[in-house]
Amino acid sequence: MKYWLHRIKHCKKVSYQLFELGYLTIGFSDLNDEKIIKLALKDQKKEFNEICKENYIKTIKQSNNLWRFLTFNKGDIIIVPQDKTFTICEIIDDIPKLIKEVYEKFENHLNAKDIKLYEDNKIYKNNDLIDLGFARKIKILHKNINRNEYLDENLKSIMKIRQTNVLLDKFQSSIQNTIEKLKSKKSI
Repeated sequence: MKYWLHRIKHCKKVSYQLFELGYLTIGFSDLNDEKIIKLALKDQKKEFNEICKENYIKTIKQSNNLWRFLTFNKGDIIIVPQDKTFTICEIIDDIPKLIKEVYEKFENHLNAKDIKLYEDNKIYKNNDLIDLGFARKIKILHKNINRNEYLDENLKSIMKIRQTNVLLDKFQSSIQNTIEKLKSKKSI
Protein backbone atom coordinates (compact mmCIF):
# COMPACT_ATOMS: atom_id res chain seq x y z
CA MET A 1 0.00 0.00 0.00
CA LYS A 2 1.22 3.45 -0.91
CA TYR A 3 0.00 6.92 0.02
CA TRP A 4 -0.69 9.51 -2.66
CA LEU A 5 -1.99 13.00 -3.07
CA HIS A 6 -4.14 13.45 -6.18
CA ARG A 7 -5.47 16.89 -7.04
CA ILE A 8 -8.65 17.14 -9.11
CA LYS A 9 -7.67 19.78 -11.67
CA HIS A 10 -9.48 19.11 -14.94
CA CYS A 11 -13.15 19.75 -15.59
CA LYS A 12 -13.86 20.09 -11.91
CA LYS A 13 -17.65 20.18 -12.15
CA VAL A 14 -17.88 16.78 -13.83
CA SER A 15 -14.84 15.41 -11.98
CA TYR A 16 -16.41 16.15 -8.60
CA GLN A 17 -19.74 14.63 -9.68
CA LEU A 18 -17.89 11.44 -10.61
CA PHE A 19 -15.89 11.65 -7.37
CA GLU A 20 -19.14 11.68 -5.40
CA LEU A 21 -20.20 8.59 -7.38
CA GLY A 22 -16.98 6.78 -6.43
CA TYR A 23 -14.57 7.64 -9.26
CA LEU A 24 -11.33 9.61 -9.19
CA THR A 25 -10.49 11.10 -12.60
CA ILE A 26 -7.66 12.63 -14.58
CA GLY A 27 -7.53 14.44 -17.93
CA PHE A 28 -5.57 13.24 -20.99
CA SER A 29 -8.65 12.52 -23.10
CA ASP A 30 -6.43 12.41 -26.22
CA LEU A 31 -4.78 9.29 -24.77
CA ASN A 32 -8.10 7.65 -23.85
CA ASP A 33 -7.16 4.19 -25.14
CA GLU A 34 -6.67 0.78 -23.52
CA LYS A 35 -3.19 0.59 -25.05
CA ILE A 36 -1.89 3.33 -22.77
CA ILE A 37 -3.33 1.54 -19.72
CA LYS A 38 -1.68 -1.73 -20.76
CA LEU A 39 1.70 -0.04 -21.21
CA ALA A 40 1.51 1.48 -17.74
CA LEU A 41 0.43 -1.79 -16.12
CA LYS A 42 3.24 -3.68 -17.89
CA ASP A 43 5.75 -1.04 -16.73
CA GLN A 44 6.69 -0.10 -20.31
CA LYS A 45 7.52 3.51 -19.57
CA LYS A 46 9.61 4.20 -22.70
CA GLU A 47 6.76 3.24 -25.05
CA PHE A 48 4.29 5.05 -22.79
CA ASN A 49 6.32 8.27 -23.00
CA GLU A 50 6.66 7.93 -26.79
CA ILE A 51 2.86 7.77 -27.17
CA CYS A 52 2.48 10.71 -24.82
CA LYS A 53 4.96 12.73 -26.88
CA GLU A 54 3.15 11.81 -30.11
CA ASN A 55 -0.03 13.18 -28.54
CA TYR A 56 1.54 16.55 -27.77
CA ILE A 57 2.17 16.10 -24.08
CA LYS A 58 4.95 18.62 -23.79
CA THR A 59 6.81 17.50 -20.69
CA ILE A 60 7.75 14.28 -18.96
CA LYS A 61 6.29 15.82 -15.80
CA GLN A 62 2.83 15.83 -17.41
CA SER A 63 3.11 12.25 -18.62
CA ASN A 64 4.37 11.23 -15.16
CA ASN A 65 1.10 12.48 -13.67
CA LEU A 66 -0.82 10.10 -15.92
CA TRP A 67 1.67 7.28 -15.32
CA ARG A 68 1.31 7.55 -11.55
CA PHE A 69 -2.50 7.69 -11.80
CA LEU A 70 -2.67 4.60 -14.00
CA THR A 71 -0.32 2.68 -11.72
CA PHE A 72 -2.12 3.36 -8.44
CA ASN A 73 -2.68 -0.05 -6.84
CA LYS A 74 -5.73 -1.53 -5.20
CA GLY A 75 -5.52 -0.59 -1.52
CA ASP A 76 -3.51 2.61 -2.08
CA ILE A 77 -4.68 5.52 0.04
CA ILE A 78 -5.36 8.75 -1.84
CA ILE A 79 -5.63 12.18 -0.24
CA VAL A 80 -7.66 14.58 -2.38
CA PRO A 81 -7.18 18.24 -1.42
CA GLN A 82 -10.14 20.54 -1.76
CA ASP A 83 -10.40 24.21 -0.81
CA LYS A 84 -9.82 24.18 2.96
CA THR A 85 -10.68 20.53 3.35
CA PHE A 86 -9.52 17.18 2.06
CA THR A 87 -10.93 13.72 1.49
CA ILE A 88 -9.22 10.39 2.12
CA CYS A 89 -10.13 7.52 -0.17
CA GLU A 90 -8.88 4.10 -1.16
CA ILE A 91 -8.36 2.65 -4.63
CA ILE A 92 -10.65 -0.38 -4.91
CA ASP A 93 -10.17 -1.41 -8.54
CA ASP A 94 -7.41 -3.51 -10.04
CA ILE A 95 -7.07 -1.60 -13.30
CA PRO A 96 -7.93 1.93 -14.46
CA LYS A 97 -11.03 2.58 -16.49
CA LEU A 98 -11.47 4.57 -19.66
CA ILE A 99 -13.80 7.52 -19.19
CA LYS A 100 -16.35 5.94 -21.56
CA GLU A 101 -16.76 3.00 -19.13
CA VAL A 102 -17.51 5.37 -16.29
CA TYR A 103 -19.84 7.50 -18.41
CA GLU A 104 -21.86 4.48 -19.51
CA LYS A 105 -22.40 3.43 -15.87
CA PHE A 106 -23.37 6.87 -14.60
CA GLU A 107 -24.81 8.90 -17.48
CA ASN A 108 -28.20 9.06 -15.77
CA HIS A 109 -26.62 10.23 -12.51
CA LEU A 110 -24.65 13.14 -13.93
CA ASN A 111 -26.43 16.41 -13.14
CA ALA A 112 -25.98 17.77 -16.65
CA LYS A 113 -28.22 16.17 -19.23
CA ASP A 114 -26.21 17.96 -21.92
CA ILE A 115 -23.12 15.80 -21.22
CA LYS A 116 -22.81 13.18 -23.96
CA LEU A 117 -20.39 10.45 -25.01
CA TYR A 118 -19.39 10.88 -28.66
CA GLU A 119 -18.13 8.30 -31.14
CA ASP A 120 -14.51 9.22 -30.35
CA ASN A 121 -15.12 7.84 -26.80
CA LYS A 122 -14.71 11.29 -25.26
CA ILE A 123 -17.34 13.16 -23.31
CA TYR A 124 -18.67 16.57 -24.30
CA LYS A 125 -20.93 19.22 -22.85
CA ASN A 126 -22.77 21.26 -25.48
CA ASN A 127 -20.20 20.06 -28.04
CA ASP A 128 -17.28 21.27 -25.90
CA LEU A 129 -14.78 18.59 -24.89
CA ILE A 130 -14.61 17.60 -21.24
CA ASP A 131 -10.96 16.67 -20.97
CA LEU A 132 -11.23 13.54 -18.85
CA GLY A 133 -9.64 10.35 -20.10
CA PHE A 134 -9.32 7.91 -17.23
CA ALA A 135 -10.89 7.01 -13.89
CA ARG A 136 -10.17 4.86 -10.85
CA LYS A 137 -12.85 3.28 -8.66
CA ILE A 138 -12.54 4.54 -5.09
CA LYS A 139 -14.07 4.09 -1.69
CA ILE A 140 -14.32 7.33 0.26
CA LEU A 141 -13.03 6.71 3.78
CA HIS A 142 -13.27 10.22 5.27
CA LYS A 143 -14.87 13.17 3.50
CA ASN A 144 -14.58 16.98 3.69
CA ILE A 145 -12.12 17.03 6.57
CA ASN A 146 -11.00 20.38 7.91
CA ARG A 147 -7.25 20.70 7.27
CA ASN A 148 -6.59 22.85 10.32
CA GLU A 149 -8.28 20.41 12.68
CA TYR A 150 -6.70 17.17 11.50
CA LEU A 151 -3.41 17.77 9.67
CA ASP A 152 0.00 18.36 11.14
CA GLU A 153 2.14 21.13 9.65
CA ASN A 154 3.96 18.79 7.23
CA LEU A 155 0.73 17.52 5.68
CA LYS A 156 -0.78 21.02 5.58
CA SER A 157 2.26 22.15 3.65
CA ILE A 158 2.16 19.29 1.12
CA MET A 159 -1.49 20.07 0.38
CA LYS A 160 -0.31 23.31 -1.24
CA ILE A 161 1.63 21.65 -4.05
CA ARG A 162 0.25 22.38 -7.50
CA GLN A 163 1.31 19.09 -9.04
CA THR A 164 -1.55 16.74 -10.03
CA ASN A 165 -0.30 13.81 -7.97
CA VAL A 166 2.63 12.93 -5.76
CA LEU A 167 3.77 9.98 -3.66
CA LEU A 168 3.32 10.65 0.07
CA ASP A 169 4.97 7.55 1.54
CA LYS A 170 7.44 9.66 3.56
CA PHE A 171 4.37 11.07 5.36
CA GLN A 172 2.94 7.63 6.13
CA SER A 173 3.03 7.99 9.92
CA SER A 174 1.40 11.45 9.77
CA ILE A 175 -1.32 10.12 7.47
CA GLN A 176 -1.93 7.10 9.70
CA ASN A 177 -2.13 9.41 12.75
CA THR A 178 -4.66 11.56 10.90
CA ILE A 179 -6.76 8.50 10.01
CA GLU A 180 -6.68 7.30 13.64
CA LYS A 181 -7.75 10.75 14.85
CA LEU A 182 -10.60 10.73 12.35
CA LYS A 183 -11.73 7.31 13.52
CA SER A 184 -11.82 8.53 17.12
CA LYS A 185 -13.00 12.04 16.12
CA LYS A 186 -10.06 13.72 17.85
CA SER A 187 -8.61 16.75 16.16
CA ILE A 188 -4.98 17.82 16.50
